[in-house]
Amino acid sequence: PNSCFSVSASTQIEVTDPPEDLCPVINAFSSSSPLIYRGESVTLTWSITNGTNYRLDGVPVPALGSQSFVLNADRTFTLTANN
Repeated sequence: PNSCFSVSASTQIEVTDPPEDLCPVINAFSSSSPLIYRGESVTLTWSITNGTNYRLDGVPVPALGSQSFVLNADRTFTLTANN
């Protein structure tokens, strides 16, 4: 009779820089309303692909998300993505 004492398998993963066509892409960035009354809430929604570091006004955020803000003055939000 045959007997098996050990079995093994391995795989190798090569890591390289992403090709240029895999640069970060902001697919969507929108607000629930372009005009609100002072003290009201607005919700920002976004979708990003191919990046590794995402920030909304310098604060880390996920690639797909939304966040609400209560505003008392005009404000411009900036979404950034990089590798």
